[in-house]
Amino acid sequence: MGGATLKKENPHKTFLNFRNNLVMLYKNLPEEELGYVMRVRAVLDCVAALSFLLKGQFVNMWAVLRARRAFHSLRPLFAADREENLKKTSLPVIPERTKSSILVQFYLHGKKFFSRL
Repeated sequence: MGGATLKKENPHKTFLNFRNNLVMLYKNLPEEELGYVMRVRAVLDCVAALSFLLKGQFVNMWAVLRARRAFHSLRPLFAADREENLKKTSLPVIPERTKSSILVQFYLHGKKFFSRL
């Protein structure tokens, strides 16, 4: 099932987006960045869940929390993928990668276009 198959409001889409993004981060981030990024991500996921709660979107709030639980239970299944991906890494620093949070740039600094980061 592709992401375009589910409507934006669908809580299953919310669940898949949050869970799959956590898996992607786990599989690809270097060891020295993983802990920090995952802690920041946990805070941002809580902010997202709170935002859904305040908007009365309870099913989406629960989808975010379920996605975090699902990721933690699936994480051991991706350990081999992570190890293989890290071995294949050829660029220690990716020049196009931004050091700052895109969310901070968007919401706090009003930068609406990636080219302005």
